Parts: sequence; structure tokens; C-alpha cells
Amino acid sequence: MLTGQASADAVGNALNHANLYRYLSKPWDSNDLILTIREALKSYFSDLSLVELNRKLETTLLYNRETGRPNFESLRKILEEREAKEAQSTLAVIRIESSTATTHHFGVGVYHKVLNQLLAALSSFMGDSGSLFHLYQDEVAVLSNVDEDRFHSLLVAFRILLRSEYIQADGVAFRVNVSIGVATHQHSLYYKARIAMMHAAQNVELELMNYSQAMEEGDQYQINLILGRKLNDAIHVGNVIPYFQGIYDNTLEKITKFECLARIQDG
Repeated sequence: MLTGQASADAVGNALNHANLYRYLSKPWDSNDLILTIREALKSYFSDLSLVELNRKLETTLLYNRETGRPNFESLRKILEEREAKEAQSTLAVIRIESSTATTHHFGVGVYHKVLNQLLAALSSFMGDSGSLFHLYQDEVAVLSNVDEDRFHSLLVAFRILLRSEYIQADGVAFRVNVSIGVATHQHSLYYKARIAMMHAAQNVELELMNYSQAMEEGDQYQINLILGRKLNDAIHVGNVIPYFQGIYDNTLEKITKFECLARIQDG
């Protein structure tokens, strides 16, 4: 267009779709031309900065800051998309039962090292058979990419592996205990898998617990009684400990304050 050789269509497209700083009439003034090019470059790099900012915001929203793994929000979006298509999926929710004791005795830093090694081992073990998510400090999930029987077999094998192997961190060998709940359904998949995981925590002799409707209909009062008694016993013997979790400020890109939660220490 600057040479005057552009067609009418090209001029129309530029006017309708381009980010124009201003119109320059001939003959061109060199200062006007320099100013126009400078503003065009400024607009270009401003757009690049906006893209980078959006990328950072997406990373903060969809990935766990400590482990870099997809988080609960990422899982929620995927499950909502599958639910909208009425697609049946299989999800495993895994709770790290030994997280509280590790954090209490060795600190959060060491626990994060143990957690990262556990996630790396689980990711390697599952391969392309499942997608891994780090939901909460002591909770992960695996969304299956294979048939249900194959998925169950892999989860059982991984739990057996954890019983026979230690995870090393800072020269200390850690035994990692987990509870695994699995659900296959079109709707409320995380909720169902988590209920199964809670039942698995009460049946430690089982490698995993598969969700059934009876878990909600018949056992909810029993679950509340069990958890209530467990909490009362923990308070009585002094096994309720504070747990401090950082609150991340997206604007400052750092943790600015902490919230205090209560955890029950096993054992």
C-alpha cells in the first residue's frame, strides 16, 4: 500500500481488519511516516505482551504451581466437555494418606520432593493409558484413556509397587500409602470417584474401591459416623495438627498470605 500498487480489495481489507494508526496522504512526510511505523511496532509488541499475559493467566488457572501438573480446574473443564457429549469416562481419585505425617515430621519442602517423585513415577507407570492431574496437596487423579479392566489393572499394580518400593528424598526413604477410588459414568464423575476413594480409605486391605450407587444411598450416615469418631479420637489423643497452605496472588505472582487448615495425623 505504501507504494501505491495495492488493489481496491487490499485497501478495503486493510481498512476493515488491520490495526491502523492513521491515514497518510501523499506526499509523505518523513516524520509522519516514522511516527506511524513506531506506533505500529508499539501496537505489535503490545499484542505480544497480551498474548504472554493470557498464557501466564491460563497456566496459573489450569496448572498446579508446585508440580506443573494440570489441576482441578483443568480436570473440571475436561469432564464438563465430556458430560456435554454424554461420553462415558473412567476416573481414579488417589489420596496420599501419608502426606500429613511426612509434612509434619519433615516439612513441606521435603513432602513436595516426595510428591513430585510420586507423580513422575505414576505418570511413567500409566504412560498413554491415563492423563494425570494434581488436584490438591494430597490428592491426584488419573483420567483413563483405555478400557476399564486395563485401567484397574494398572492402578492395582501401581499400588502394589508403592508397597514394595520406597521413595527417596533428601537421603530419607519414604513409604507412600495411598487410597484409590474409581468411577465410570457420564455425570458427576469426580464426585463419584472421590466417594469411592473415601470408602477405599476405610478398607485398606483392598487395592482400590470401585464406585457403586449403594455408596451414596446406604452408607452416607455410616461414613459420617466413621469420620466423626475418627475426628473425636484424633482430638482426644492430640493428632489434629495445623497445616498452612499458601494463597497465591496472581497480580504479584507470589504467595502473599497463608490459610491454616486442620489435618488428622495418622498413627
